[in-house]
Amino acid sequence: MHVDHAAPRTFLALATAFAHAEGGFGSIAVAPSVDGEIARRLTLTSTREQWVAFHDRRARLRIVSPTTNLSTLRRGVPRGAFSIGSAPACT
Repeated sequence: MHVDHAAPRTFLALATAFAHAEGGFGSIAVAPSVDGEIARRLTLTSTREQWVAFHDRRARLRIVSPTTNLSTLRRGVPRGAFSIGSAPACT
């Protein structure tokens, strides 16, 4: 089973809203990627704690099958349809 962020509060939308509230992506300290990591890690403990609280208050998570999560749900959204800063607002 996979966990998915239900629209319109996708992970990208939540991350974009959080970054906007913090002054933009450029104002959030992140550690450099290492060993082929895709994810970036928040450097400051206080920022990590704020992100977790922000995510917990706003995320609408659902359990889906791997096939649904990796293909079926994505069919309705063209690859690259969202870029940083263009995701829907999450209040």
